[in-house]
Amino acid sequence: MPSHAAELDAIRPIHLRPVVTRAFWSKRCAWPGDRLYLHVEARHIPDGTPLSIALVEDDSDEGNPDDALGAIAGTHVMKGGKWCAEYVLDLSAEALGRALEIEGDAYEFCFDVTFPRYGLCRRSTRLYVPIEPFIPSH
Repeated sequence: MPSHAAELDAIRPIHLRPVVTRAFWSKRCAWPGDRLYLHVEARHIPDGTPLSIALVEDDSDEGNPDDALGAIAGTHVMKGGKWCAEYVLDLSAEALGRALEIEGDAYEFCFDVTFPRYGLCRRSTRLYVPIEPFIPSH
């Protein structure tokens, strides 16, 4: 059996890397006007660390680049490894700053959470928003 010489009382620093473990919506499917909650969970990120949230229309199923819808205004900080904010789903051109293009029979939205201090970014799960009932031709 090999032996290794080492000091037993030596201090060995352990670096715990910050990581975003989850980013998700409170629902998987919602209608325009629904009240939702955006959740972010992270490990090894101290309380008070600022984060930014940007809404995105996910166009990966259509093969198109994702449409950025803008950032959620306000000051966002982590507390206890978690962050949660209420959001009312409003798809009007006034709320988004422009009209959304219909590229299928549903919208799928995500939000990107970014921690600039650590260079971390994570995309949330998708939020499915059926729009077929709102299209006049159907």
